[in-house]
Amino acid sequence: DIHPAAVDLARENVHRAGLSEVISISEGDVEDLHIPDGVSVVLSNPPWGLRLPAEDGQAWKKLGLFLKQNARGGDAYLICGNGEATKELRMRADSKRPVRLGNVDCRILKYHVLEAKDKA
Repeated sequence: DIHPAAVDLARENVHRAGLSEVISISEGDVEDLHIPDGVSVVLSNPPWGLRLPAEDGQAWKKLGLFLKQNARGGDAYLICGNGEATKELRMRADSKRPVRLGNVDCRILKYHVLEAKDKA
């Protein structure tokens, strides 16, 4: 997340849940994010136009590139309340679970990030 208050709140919740040893929260733009080898799950709540502007899909484009370059073979779980925003990801969701956040109908989308294809 790029918002320090949101990052602080997420870290506090992880700590309260006793999961600080297994969950890492990062602050910053996804373009600058580097994840350690062996990470198999990425969770994100990218902007989709209600609380934060969707930025014409740029955040979703960046997230798609990040996942394809850094999370191959892993899974990504993304929260979204706007199906149009996800098109910029250019990935097909393996599953979509409805969830209500406040008064907004959203989906938790699961994506399996494919391994890189071998060039023969």
